[in-house]
Amino acid sequence: MKSWTPTEIEILNTFTGKVRAMALSQIGDVWWPGQASKRGLQRELEKLCYARLLLRAVVIAHRRLAIESPLIAWSANDPEPDFHSTRSAILARWRCDEGPVEVYWASPRAANVFGSTGSLPPRAWHLDHDLLLSEVYVHYQKNCPNLIRDWIGENSLPKAGYRIKDPDAFLIDSDGEPYRVIESAGRYSIKQLQSFHDHCAERCIPYELW
Repeated sequence: MKSWTPTEIEILNTFTGKVRAMALSQIGDVWWPGQASKRGLQRELEKLCYARLLLRAVVIAHRRLAIESPLIAWSANDPEPDFHSTRSAILARWRCDEGPVEVYWASPRAANVFGSTGSLPPRAWHLDHDLLLSEVYVHYQKNCPNLIRDWIGENSLPKAGYRIKDPDAFLIDSDGEPYRVIESAGRYSIKQLQSFHDHCAERCIPYELW
C-alpha cells in the first residue's frame, strides 16, 4: 500500500470497517472540508475508483438530514425511553424530498485487503438508513474526533446470531469492550425500538439512537 496516501488509507478503513456507504458531500465534509467543488471531490477519489477499491453510483435517496443530537441517549439506570414520541420524530424527518445522490462504497477487493465483510452495493430500501449512519459518523468526526478510533462498524464484527439484529456500530475501549452502541433508526417501528432497547438494556450497554 506504499502508493496510497494516509488520507486514502483512512478512507478505505472507514468504508471497510466503520460505515457501509457515504454520499460524496459527506466524504467532502470529513476529508476535504475546504473543497466546495463537486468535480474537485470526484478527482480526489478517482485513484481509489480506478483501482477498483471504491465503487460509485448515483442513486435516488432523501437529502441529507441535519442532525445535532441522538433521538435517544440511554445509559444503565435511566428510565425506559418514550418510544411513541421517538417514533413520531423518526417519521417526521423523512418528509423531505428525494433526489439523485452520488454514493461511494468499498469494493470486494478493498474488503479483502482490509479484512471486512462490507463490500455489497447499497440496497435501495436500506440506503436512507446507511446514509443516516454516515451522517452520524460525520457528526462524530466534527464534534468528537477523539472517539473515531474507537468506532467499529458491524462489518468488522462477527454476526450476533441467527435473526439477531447486529447494532450498526460500537465504540470499543482499549480492552476490546463496547462502551457505547450507535444505531441509525431508519424507519424503525415501536416494536423495533423496544427490541433494540431491550437488547442493550439486558447487557447494560449505553446506546445512542439517531
